[in-house]
Amino acid sequence: MKPVIFIVIPCFRAEGKVGEVVKSILIASQQFESVCEINILVINDACPMNSWMEIEYNQKIKVVHHKVNSGVGASALTGFHLALEKGCNAVIKIDADGQHSAIYLRDIIAYLVSFPTSELVLIKGSRYLFQIGSEKIPWARKVGSLFLEPVARGALAYRGLTDISNGYIAMNRLTCRLLVGTKFGPKLNKRYLFESSLLVRSNFFDIPIYEVAMNACYGEDWKSSMEVKSMLLPLLSFWFKAGIFRIFNKYISRLNLGSLLLLISSLFSATSINLFFTRIMPQVQLGIFVSAGTSSLFTTSSAIAILTMLLFFLYDYNSGKQCKTLISPAFLDELGL
Repeated sequence: MKPVIFIVIPCFRAEGKVGEVVKSILIASQQFESVCEINILVINDACPMNSWMEIEYNQKIKVVHHKVNSGVGASALTGFHLALEKGCNAVIKIDADGQHSAIYLRDIIAYLVSFPTSELVLIKGSRYLFQIGSEKIPWARKVGSLFLEPVARGALAYRGLTDISNGYIAMNRLTCRLLVGTKFGPKLNKRYLFESSLLVRSNFFDIPIYEVAMNACYGEDWKSSMEVKSMLLPLLSFWFKAGIFRIFNKYISRLNLGSLLLLISSLFSATSINLFFTRIMPQVQLGIFVSAGTSSLFTTSSAIAILTMLLFFLYDYNSGKQCKTLISPAFLDELGL
C-alpha cells in the first residue's frame, strides 16, 4: 500500500494566490504518484474574500470551512487532526500566499517516506541557511530575524536554527501525533505564534529538527499582514517565557550537572546581593570604610556566581540539539544552478 501524504494549506486573505498554490502542488505531485498518495486539505479560516473559491475542483482536494476566523495555528491544527483521522503517513503544511514553491515537495516527500516510522522528525523550511536570493526577502523580515533568531536559539537550545517563522513544516505521522495529539507539554498558539510554539513543543519532546534550504518567494505585490513594530515585544516576551520554561523543565524539575551549576550560581548571587544591600551600601552611605572581610566575601561570592553562571551557559549550549541541514536538489533547480 502506498504511503498517504496530506498537504495542509491554511487559507485567509490569499486571493489571487491560493488557487495557483494548489495548482502547482497538483502539478508537482504528478512526479511521485507512483510512490505515494497525495491529498490536499485547504482550511478556509472564514476568509472575507472567499479566497478558497479560486481553487478548481479535484477529487484530491478537500476544503474545510471555519465558521469564524481562528488563526493560522488553529487552521493548521484542524488540518493536522483531520490528516491523522484519515490515516496519513506524513503531513506537510504550506502557506497559501505562494511563499513556498511546490517543487520542494519532490525531495521532502521522498525523505519522509524513507524515514523510519518509529523515529521522530520535524522538517522546517529556511530562507536563511544560505545568502542566495536573500535580497528578495523584505527588510522587515530581515530585521525581525536579526533580533529574534538568536533569542529563539537561546530559548530553545537548538543550535543552528535559522528561520523560526517559516511556515513550511513537514513531519511523519508519529511526530504529528506527539505534537498535536498529546495533552501535556507547552500549549500550541493558535494564531501567528503557531510556528514558534510548535518549536517550543518540539523542544519539550526532544524532537530532532531538520532545516531544508529554500529560496525566498516574494512577489511584487507581497505584503505582510503583521506589523513588525507591534510584534517585536510580544515575540521577545514569548521567547523569554519559552526560555524560562525550558530551564525550569530541564534543570529544576530534574537533576544534572547544569542543575548543580545553576544552584551554586544562585546561592552565591544571593549572598553577594545580600552583602551589598545589608552591609556595603549602608556603610558607604554613612561614610564608613567597608571592612576587608566584607569586601573580600562580596568579591569572592560575586566571582563564583559569575563563573558558575558562565559554566552553566556553556553546559547548556553543549547539551543542546544541533539542527541538521537538508539540501534539496530542487533548491538549486529553482535558482537555475
